[in-house]
Amino acid sequence: MHAHQPDCVHLQEVPNGGAGFHVDQYRAVDATVVSHCEHIVTYIRMESEEALFGPCDRFVKLQLPEQAGSEFGFGLALQLNLEEPAFLVNVHLEPFKEGAITRHEQLSLMSSRLGHKAAVLIAGDTNTRKPELKSLSKAPLNVTPIKVPQGMPDAPSTWDSFSNRFRGEQTFPFRAAFSRFLSRSGSASAGNAIVSFAVVPGELSRGILLFESPILSTKHAFHLSDHFGFLADISILQSM
Repeated sequence: MHAHQPDCVHLQEVPNGGAGFHVDQYRAVDATVVSHCEHIVTYIRMESEEALFGPCDRFVKLQLPEQAGSEFGFGLALQLNLEEPAFLVNVHLEPFKEGAITRHEQLSLMSSRLGHKAAVLIAGDTNTRKPELKSLSKAPLNVTPIKVPQGMPDAPSTWDSFSNRFRGEQTFPFRAAFSRFLSRSGSASAGNAIVSFAVVPGELSRGILLFESPILSTKHAFHLSDHFGFLADISILQSM
């Protein structure tokens, strides 16, 4: 975070809601969500707060409604400081392959609460498998993975337990990508701009940086997590 100074950081599986965790120049928004595994926490860079997100009372700290029969939430939405409704959504969706229907229901509920015409950028642990993406791209959700600029390796993986033996043999023995960027452009309204999102190549190589390097500890190399982190330069586009 200090090296690249992103304006917004989405974390999942944060123990104790980040209590005791402090990063200079950043603060957590005034809401966390308890997911099926620890907390969902969004951090913002204080220097960018007023310009990008508006004053504190303009924040949307939305704990998306709990799924019927479940005690857990699954997302946290932060409103952007734009004339048209636009949100950054930090998610930790239902896990496992058999959770596909629930994940779709969770995203549908999110879309309904934020408004089907709002621009939405989802970034986090979606737990979605590739076959699910086609159905998510259809109405009323209309969310699609952000296209990775040319030059990114084909099918980058955020969960590669074949090479990432974090905590030994107890890791899940399969390879898949679950941490994603999903986006939806806003719908046009009379005289107003359409808001959309795009990854733009800039100082970051290929527009997206994948944190997958091992960490050295006690002379042994291990990966910090089974979901690697992403850093992206996101352009917010407004067109008539």
